Amino acid sequence: MLNKTFHTKAHFYLAILIAFCLPFARLTPIFIALMLLNWLLEGDLKNKFQIIYKNKFALLFIAFYGMHLIGMLYTKNINSGWFDLQVKFSLLLFSIILSSRPFNNKDIDTIFLSFIGGGVLSSIILLGRAIYLYITLGSMDIFFYQAFAFFLHPSYLSMYLNVAIVWLLIKIVNNKFASQRFSNFLAFLIILFFSFIIALLSSKIGLITMILTYICFLMYFI
Repeated sequence: MLNKTFHTKAHFYLAILIAFCLPFARLTPIFIALMLLNWLLEGDLKNKFQIIYKNKFALLFIAFYGMHLIGMLYTKNINSGWFDLQVKFSLLLFSIILSSRPFNNKDIDTIFLSFIGGGVLSSIILLGRAIYLYITLGSMDIFFYQAFAFFLHPSYLSMYLNVAIVWLLIKIVNNKFASQRFSNFLAFLIILFFSFIIALLSSKIGLITMILTYICFLMYFI
């Protein structure tokens, strides 16, 4: 049987891979399945479920999924209902796994940096693809909305980038980059780049969220 150290490292590295792959919507389900398998093979399930039971936030998310599951009893659109459950299933899994196997602050920072790295790489690829298609086809439409968001729906990608912007702004506000001036500068560049990509994605909810984020942080500074 594999030791606890292996399972702990596997849990952490799989979280990094999941975070990095989210903006691509590729391989993420595989890594989530591997994280669940690692969680099960690690054992100590009784203690894990006791921890989950004491975590109110985890129970809230589990109850949220349970409400959707109960909704299947009276819904008229079965296919849409099952699809909705499938989409939200990761919410249930993460609530169970991460509440019983939480990360420390240092690990969370590393996971978020991986998430931001995935966001930067996917954005560069999308921008490069759009430029190439514009040169070859001559259409500006490729720079906007679904034609631009090749990997996943523009609303999802714009919300991922908004989460990254919020995390970077929190780090800047809390002077987490104070000892590394280049990191502060790099964080601002990434924020500007993500804002530009969100504008190209043209998702209403993404644009509104970004504007509200900047208003909230501006009010905080004032």
